[in-house]
Amino acid sequence: MHYWLSLNTTYHKRIIPSCGLHTLPDRRTFDRRFKVLPLRDVVASMGQRFLTEGIVELDAAADSAIIQCKKVWHKSDMEKGLSPTSGIDVDARWGFSKAKGWVFGYKLHMSCSTGKLEAP
Repeated sequence: MHYWLSLNTTYHKRIIPSCGLHTLPDRRTFDRRFKVLPLRDVVASMGQRFLTEGIVELDAAADSAIIQCKKVWHKSDMEKGLSPTSGIDVDARWGFSKAKGWVFGYKLHMSCSTGKLEAP
């Protein structure tokens, strides 16, 4: 998201205030702030603002992918609340991919406008 906002486009000056920012902070600062924000509310309000200000059009595409974690937490251990080794991501879950089979990790959902300005 930071990379996309840092692109120098004709819409750049309109997009940053639409996200509730005065200026674009450093990437690390942006990442730290983004972690504590209620993302569903932020994304929904940004999308609505983009539409009402005419920055993006209603045409959109969506896709998802499973991102695999480095360490696996087996379902039987999850149900017991046991973490066999340190470093296991307790927020990740099991998911099925037709290409990869069963994967322990996160499901990434991505939607993007398909008009004259592509906005994630």
